[in-house]
Amino acid sequence: LIRVKETNNKQFYYTIAGMILGIMCGVILQTTATPEIISVFNNTIAGSIQTMFMNALNMMIAPMIFFSIIAGITNMSNTSDIGKIGAKFIGISSALLLCATLMSVIIGFSIFQEPMPAFAENMSPFSEIQFSIIEILVNIVPSNTIAPFSSNNIMQVLFVAIFFGIIINKMGEKASRVIDLIEFMNNFCSEVLNIIVKLIPLIIFISMTKIILNMGMDSILTLGKVIFGNVVGTLLMFLIYSVFIIFFAKLSPIPFLKKIPKFTLIPLTTSSSIASISAMFEFCDKKLGINKNLASFAIPVGIQFNMTGACFYLMMPTALMISAYGIEWTYNLALTLIMAIFLMSITMPSSAGACIICMSSTFALIGIPVEAVTIFLCIDIIVEALGSVMCTTSDILSTFILAKSENLINEKVYLEVK
Repeated sequence: LIRVKETNNKQFYYTIAGMILGIMCGVILQTTATPEIISVFNNTIAGSIQTMFMNALNMMIAPMIFFSIIAGITNMSNTSDIGKIGAKFIGISSALLLCATLMSVIIGFSIFQEPMPAFAENMSPFSEIQFSIIEILVNIVPSNTIAPFSSNNIMQVLFVAIFFGIIINKMGEKASRVIDLIEFMNNFCSEVLNIIVKLIPLIIFISMTKIILNMGMDSILTLGKVIFGNVVGTLLMFLIYSVFIIFFAKLSPIPFLKKIPKFTLIPLTTSSSIASISAMFEFCDKKLGINKNLASFAIPVGIQFNMTGACFYLMMPTALMISAYGIEWTYNLALTLIMAIFLMSITMPSSAGACIICMSSTFALIGIPVEAVTIFLCIDIIVEALGSVMCTTSDILSTFILAKSENLINEKVYLEVK
């Protein structure tokens, strides 16, 4: 995904095969199947398998996010002397992430203004929720420690995880056994998710068959708008990068914009931040003139804090489903989405299936059935690649601005364009 995971070639080929076979099967059933057969497929076969998959995924949402966030906080504390430089770097990354969040909401609203009721057919009904930013902020603190997990209230899970993580850090050596247990549970949850996501090619096959069978080939064009939104977001983020270089680094963005395209081929083909990390180090050193020691600190930390691609990954499908259910766009809804997507992106677990989990959590927050996630699995490969480009480029840019502010950059190397 946008995620920090290694690309699995077999899973990639299975996913492509599932997509193609699903389209073919959907076209065949659409032209040959009787209404009774279509009903049986939708409700008994496809519906049952999709429900079991989403139940398995929902089972892991709260524990995965909870243990991943605490592990991330404790590991950051143990491995990085963050101090003033780290705080400045996180501030730069958070500013970029906020820009991406705002842009994703604007693009999503702009692209998906027309009602698309076909995508809500054969789905559970919309659970109407009164959007109040004050109520969300008040309710983010749970009344007990069990409620966030029993109700899958992700905002409360985020709060409890961050709060507990800070407290565990303050306890120091006294919490060493707890930290070991949290690390084990984080790895355990990751292993469980790795098994669940192996079923994605099957779910894609069933979802594509169901989509084509019920909505026809026009549905492919509508899903193409989700990809289009991510493409537009990627291009506009490069405009944001230029603005950041001008105002914060006080340099021309032209050398950066001329050098970065060749690098983006790596995250575009690997769809992974981790797989691109050595190339990021080399690019920062040889193309941007960034101090190696600074880059070795900032790049790994930035992988978690520069999840700009995740904003568009989460927002485009959410905007489509808002249109599908005819939900009215209001200021409270927009603020809710901005807050949720920002927090989901910055705290996203670094494991397979993490974006799917966060997408289902975003859907649930505004009353959209989480089963709608299965519609978008078929375009995950493309969106994932685009997201990886944004995430890695944002990480490099944040490191570049930090290096310039600390006078740890060789401007001659940066300005040299071959």
